[in-house]
Amino acid sequence: MGERKLRRTYDEPGHARFLTFSCFHRRQYLAADRSKDVFLEHLDASRARLEFEIWAFVVMPEHVHLLINPSDASVAQILQSIKQPSSRRLRKLIGCGTPFWQAGGGYDRNIWSQRAIEVTVDYIHENPVRRKLCTASIDYPWSSAAADEGFDSRINVDSWRA
Repeated sequence: MGERKLRRTYDEPGHARFLTFSCFHRRQYLAADRSKDVFLEHLDASRARLEFEIWAFVVMPEHVHLLINPSDASVAQILQSIKQPSSRRLRKLIGCGTPFWQAGGGYDRNIWSQRAIEVTVDYIHENPVRRKLCTASIDYPWSSAAADEGFDSRINVDSWRA
């Protein structure tokens, strides 16, 4: 059996965090619109409970990208607060007999410069376009791209602009 990869995270005040986490074995458990909506409900509830800012998000069929600005909660606490309750509810919704989320914390990167924030937001918002799920990022309902342009979004997002 291979060694488990060591993952270092740095909960630095003032650093935004770019997080990516995937469904178990990259299965498309989030393909259905209802599944994506349920995930966003749990993301929004977690934000309210732990008081972190959501700067950008996209829910893809088999993974999620988030750009958040944590307050006092650690990223581990935030991920647990999002993934545990969403997993329980989504497993029931889709009749999933396996774990819902891939084990581990996923991808986690500290973001501190305004330019890095801009690049990350663009990357997140263009994900469904690159996958040909839509032709323009603001047309994908399970993303913050429309909110970033001043339109309604399924959940509120916080401003990342300096």
